[in-house]
Amino acid sequence: MKAGGSILAEADDLTAGARNKAYGPWSEDAGNTMKIMAILKPGHEVGLNLDADREWFTFAMIVLKLVRESFNAKRDNRVDMAGYTKLLDQLHTGEAEDR
Repeated sequence: MKAGGSILAEADDLTAGARNKAYGPWSEDAGNTMKIMAILKPGHEVGLNLDADREWFTFAMIVLKLVRESFNAKRDNRVDMAGYTKLLDQLHTGEAEDR
């Protein structure tokens, strides 16, 4: 999708097949990232509720993009926020991630 089109359509393209081929399904990507973050932050036990950790991490990425957008407004931030929102929805609905 070329820049200038729908942000939601661009986010959909980015979070679909090509993203999963490059990084793996979001549920695994977020879960593995949280495991590494737990090593860096002693006392946070990942695995007790991995779904909640994946959700928390996805929220953290949305917040990161909000902070970046408030500092320097760019389309990329808004596309990524839409994409992370879609991935959050996939965690809740169990929608197939590798289409």
